[in-house]
Amino acid sequence: MSSASTIARGFNETNGGPCAYGLDGSLIDFGKQQAIPARQLLPELVEFVDEVVDDLASRSAVEYATKSSRRAPALTGQLATYQRTQRRSEAVVDKFCRETLDGVPVELPD
Repeated sequence: MSSASTIARGFNETNGGPCAYGLDGSLIDFGKQQAIPARQLLPELVEFVDEVVDDLASRSAVEYATKSSRRAPALTGQLATYQRTQRRSEAVVDKFCRETLDGVPVELPD
């Protein structure tokens, strides 16, 4: 587990990477002396702030970040579909339906 100062340094020295790239970016883990995907470090960050989130009335925001990190690969795929199809929201909905119904014996229109 990284110390508080190590985590703070990681935020400062990544030059806004987490703000620019969200969980698809990286943070510097000074304990390991390397950049680590932010999504991989999220559980450690959640544990680090756990003692104060209730005092700051932020528990729901932290829980939302954790849930969002699990959904992120699907959301990234939806965004890629949106961009690849010249911003056709119908294509995103079709992709979402196909993924949701994967393995369910239902026929979808082409």
